Amino acid sequence: MNADERLDAIEERLMRLQHDLEQLDATVQGQAAAHDRLAQRCERLEQRLAKLEPEGDSD
Repeated sequence: MNADERLDAIEERLMRLQHDLEQLDATVQGQAAAHDRLAQRCERLEQRLAKLEPEGDSD
């Protein structure tokens, strides 16, 4: 394998690695967004529960 072929192989590998990294980055961003949505939903449920708790004590 001559120098040009080696450089082509390296460039191809780098392109595949860049693609893999971009996919991983999108996955991480998606997971972070899902985590944020879940945290917001939990917070809303906790707020609703806090409003209901005083009413439950009056029974």
